[in-house]
Amino acid sequence: MNLLKSICAYLIFSLLFATAHVQADSVCAVTSACAYVGAVANAPSCVILDCNGSTQPPPPPTCTPPAVLNPATNQCVIPPNASCDSSQLSSSIGGKFLRRQCSASMIFWPNGISGSGDGSDLAKALGGSWPAYSYAGYSPTFTINSGWYLALAFTPNKTGAIQLVANSSYGDGGTISLSTVPGALTRDATGAICVLTRGSNNSLYVSTVAGSVCQVQQGVTYYVNIADVDSLGNNLCFKGPANSCASSTLSYTLYTSGH
Repeated sequence: MNLLKSICAYLIFSLLFATAHVQADSVCAVTSACAYVGAVANAPSCVILDCNGSTQPPPPPTCTPPAVLNPATNQCVIPPNASCDSSQLSSSIGGKFLRRQCSASMIFWPNGISGSGDGSDLAKALGGSWPAYSYAGYSPTFTINSGWYLALAFTPNKTGAIQLVANSSYGDGGTISLSTVPGALTRDATGAICVLTRGSNNSLYVSTVAGSVCQVQQGVTYYVNIADVDSLGNNLCFKGPANSCASSTLSYTLYTSGH
């Protein structure tokens, strides 16, 4: 009788253990298929809840063109050769966002020479290449629509420096910045390196020299962003009251070194 009870108890225990094991495997299978928890420190991956404690990459973010996914960082970035697009909004300026203008009327003073009209590439706008731009010593003057900004891309391929100094004889100083993404016009914006808010004495000095305030590196694409707005987002008008014009002119004298 005792032997029979022992056999029954063993069979019941075995059945319960097998059932529990199947349930545990089922839970692990479901969990490991979908449950991500926080990011692993200093690594672009997440911990996944499974039976073995394994790790897998997190689901990639959805990037809005022209931004693309950088697989090394699992982040959205705008590639250096991305074409200019009016959907590329600026950082928030007084709660307002400017749209990117891809072409602009351009005159080089004091000789009144008409420019190329390219509003997206610094070399095409100024002629030549970094840092030996063709119109050094001139004052390139841009006409920019109210509510828009220019982002002029350039990639240093040698040591050197350029300086853009506001010239109030021909246009406003506006807001001017250096960044690694187009439209970073505020100091807290992603990619902003140097930002000078509205001012008739604005002077943006960009150099490859280590320790420079606005330092750039060879082989990296940067943007010179300009817009005729103040820190509140008001559209400024050269020689006129704010918010009273459809477009305005901004002018900077160009100096270069390290040809």
